Formats: sequence, structure tokens, C-alpha cells
Amino acid sequence: MNYLESIFNSIDQGIIILTPEGEVLFFNREAGNLVSRWGYSPLTLTESIFQIMPPEAGEKVRQILAEVKTNNEPFHYVGDQKGVDGNIIYTESAYIPVVEDGALTHINLLIRDVTENKIFEKRITGMATDLRNLFDQANAVIISTDNCGYITDWNRHDRDLTGYSKNDVLTKKMVTMLLAEPDRAAFEELLQQVIKGKPVLNVEVPILSSAGNRLTFLLSATPRTNSSGQVIEVIFIGQDITERRWIEQELRTAHERLVFHIENAPLGFIEWDHELKVKSWTKRAEEIFGWSEREFVESGHTGFRLIYDEDVPQATKVAEELLSGEVERNQVQFRNVTKDGSVIWCEWFNSVLKNKEGKVITIMSLVQDITERKKNEFSLEEAQTLAHLGNWEIDLRTQQATWSAETFRILGYAHETQPSLQAYLDVIHPEDRDNVKSIIGFSTKTFTPQSFYHRIHRHRAERTLFIVARYEFDADQKPIRLYGTMMDVTDITKKERKLKHAVEELEAYKSSLEIKVDERTRELVQALAKEKEVLEMKN
Repeated sequence: MNYLESIFNSIDQGIIILTPEGEVLFFNREAGNLVSRWGYSPLTLTESIFQIMPPEAGEKVRQILAEVKTNNEPFHYVGDQKGVDGNIIYTESAYIPVVEDGALTHINLLIRDVTENKIFEKRITGMATDLRNLFDQANAVIISTDNCGYITDWNRHDRDLTGYSKNDVLTKKMVTMLLAEPDRAAFEELLQQVIKGKPVLNVEVPILSSAGNRLTFLLSATPRTNSSGQVIEVIFIGQDITERRWIEQELRTAHERLVFHIENAPLGFIEWDHELKVKSWTKRAEEIFGWSEREFVESGHTGFRLIYDEDVPQATKVAEELLSGEVERNQVQFRNVTKDGSVIWCEWFNSVLKNKEGKVITIMSLVQDITERKKNEFSLEEAQTLAHLGNWEIDLRTQQATWSAETFRILGYAHETQPSLQAYLDVIHPEDRDNVKSIIGFSTKTFTPQSFYHRIHRHRAERTLFIVARYEFDADQKPIRLYGTMMDVTDITKKERKLKHAVEELEAYKSSLEIKVDERTRELVQALAKEKEVLEMKN
């Protein structure tokens, strides 16, 4: 027995030999360890096993022993028990009856700690559940078929996109269920390629929804094999790119429309690289400068070839600000030189395109020939100078003020001064300033046109201005611009004063003359009366 006991004690499985009534006849070392880890009382020979157990566990063992005695059949049971350290211990028990001469003599109880197996099993089960949930909840198209093309799995995203539920598609052939007739042959060829063990990546597959709408899925197909290397399943994973394809089509259409408008616009379009060499320009740019796109590109010229010499420093500064990213867009005017050497005025609308790192990779320019406009501006400026008439405006959306050259001169400011309402108010004569503010305040509340006179101090001299102001409204009758003129009427006012003084003197002389005429008339009347009286006396 000592020899057998040493063998039993070396086994990593608990062994307890019981009488049919539950009395302990033998137990090995592992059984004692298990009972100790459970927190039960120590096992003792000839003692009932129920005495070491808590009531609920003892009741379960009684039921098992009763069933074993009744059936004389082994009974397997897996249970869990909280250990002394508070952790759950999972055990697998086998109650094996021993029958001799038809009578049950004793029961062998084999106990094995399966905690690690249970934990692993739970983890596997949990992972499988998580994978199943991930499969069902994934925001991606996931479809699996067998090696004959019949659908074996289908997630919720597939249902939401196509309108088909899982029950609708299971055991249905994918090619006939989801593809139109003209698209089936190409899909069958793809499927056969995967079944042969060759994965297919990023293929666009046209899919029909339950409502008959045509969708586009971007799918990758991967074969799944069994232990023998035979392909038993094909898994399709991808995404719905229907909207993306629609957007791409819209973008292509918009691009074509944009190119059409650019090519036919009155403004030339030029694209420059980071060295200010032409990447492309439109026919209108060719018409403005006289160079074809190919000629200018092949010549190796930079944009400075088009700039008039005296304007090169200004153009250099503008280009440096754009290339450095300091300025992302601007609007400038330069004198430019055409291919035949003619000097023209051009207005440039420049903007930059940056990469993901914020580096400028392209400058895009819209350009128009404004030579005629410039001639008209010069003529207008000359006329304003002769008439002492300046114009101004304020953009009410941005509060940006603009003055003509004559307005700067009338107010006594240098052209470098930033135009503003405050700069205008600063030069108004102190005695007239409150009245002007009152007029402006009334105008901004009622948006009514105004015209008024006021005085200014310019270089220590007093001048008189006549102001006219008007509003411009948008389609909703919201004021968007305040504009008007200012005229230096100082000399006119002086002449008016002289004329008024002369008229007053003339009126005074006239009044004095009328008085003298009246006196002389009275004198004549009196003399005539006396003469008449004398004549009557003579008669």
C-alpha cells in the first residue's frame, strides 16, 4: 500500500476513495491540497466527507452519490468554488463506482483543478464573442461565402447598405443575389481566382441593393483554408465607395466646368512653381503677354521677365511674401512688358497652394489687362485735381476706407496714410466737429443721403469743404457701401463773400438813391404847387 500511496501522491489529480455512504477510505496529497485551498476542514480517514463541507456543497455531493448508487454509472461534474484567497477555483470531478459481485463496494472520486483551462476557455469564448460583435458592428462591408460562392455570413453594415437582412442572403449565391447580369462573369472570374488561393485586393464590385439601386463596393477577397490547405471559405472585406465615386464624378464635372470657365474668362490664369517659373497658363494669358505657354515654359524665363524694370522691387517683395507663406493671397497692380516690348498695366489676383506640411508648392494668379482703365483713372485723377474734387468710399462689411489721390491732397495727408473715418474727423475744424458727427450719426441710423459744408485745418490754414454722401444697398436692402465726394470750395466761398459784399453795397446805394429821388420829387412837387399858386394869384 505504501508503494501505491507514493504513486497516488505523485499524481497532479486529487483522488479520494469513499464508501457508498461518503466515508473517506483514502485520499492522496493533491486531494488534501485542493480541500485546503477551498477552505474546507482537513480530510481525515474514516470521517464522512460531508463533515468537511459547507451545507450547500455537502447537499450537492449527497445527490451525486445517491445517483451513482442508484445507476452504478460514473458521474462527471464541473463546479466552481471560492478559494481561501478569494479567487474562484474551477474543478472537474468524476465519481466512479466500483462494483464487486454485483454490489457497490466503494466510489473513487477523481478531482482535477481546471481553473486555468476554464479561464482560457472563457477568454477564448469572450474573444469569439468580441470578434462576433466586431464583425456585426463593424462599419465595413464583411461578407463570407463558401467555395461555391454561397453566402455564409453577413453583418449589419451589409444589411444597412443593401437592405437585405442576414436571413435574406444566407445560403444564397452571392453573384446572383447581389450582382446584375452584365457584371456576373467578371465576379465569377474573381471568385475562382481566390478559390485557387490567390487573394485579390481593392477591386470595385457593382452591387444591387434590395431597392434596385446600384452601389459600388471596394472589396478585398481572401481565401480561408482548412488544415489540409483546401480553400473552404472566401472572405470579402471592404467599404461602400458609392458616394465617393459620385463625389469624384461631380468633382470631374466641376473641374471640367472650371477649366472651361478659366479658358474662356476675360482674365488669364497662370500657375507658377516655387521658382516663379510658369507651370501652365491659359489662352487669355497668351493674348495678354503675346507668349504661347510652350514658348514661355521652354524659354526658362521666370515671372520677372513680364515685369517692367521700375516695378521689379515691388514685384519681388510680393513674390517673397507669397513664397514664404507669410501672405496667402493678395491683389496688386504692376506695369508689365509683353513679348514685343509693349508696356501695359495689369491687375494680379494671387493665391498660394500649400502641402500638408504647410510649404508653398504653387502660386496661382488671375491677371487682367487694365491699361485702358489706368488711362481713365489718370484722366479722372487729373480732372479731380483741376476741380479740387476728391472721391471716397467705406465698405460697411469690412470697414475698409478708400480715398482718391485728390482726397489725400484736400485733407492734407500723405499717400502712405491709412484712410479711415477717424483720420477724416481729426482735420475737421473744432467748431464744426460736433455738427459733422451729428450729421454722420443721423446718416448711419437712417441711411439717407447727406450734403453739408464744414471747415478743416490743413497745414495751419483753414479751408472749407462741401461733402456729398450716398449709400449702396444689396438685394435685401442692407447697406453695404457708403461713398461720396468732397470738394474744396474755399476759393469759391471767398468769391461768394466778395460778391455778397458787392451786392450789399449796391443794395445800400440803391436804397440811398431811392431816398434822394423821393426827396427831390417832393421838392419838385412843392415848387410846382407854389408856382401854380403864384399863377393863380396873377390871374
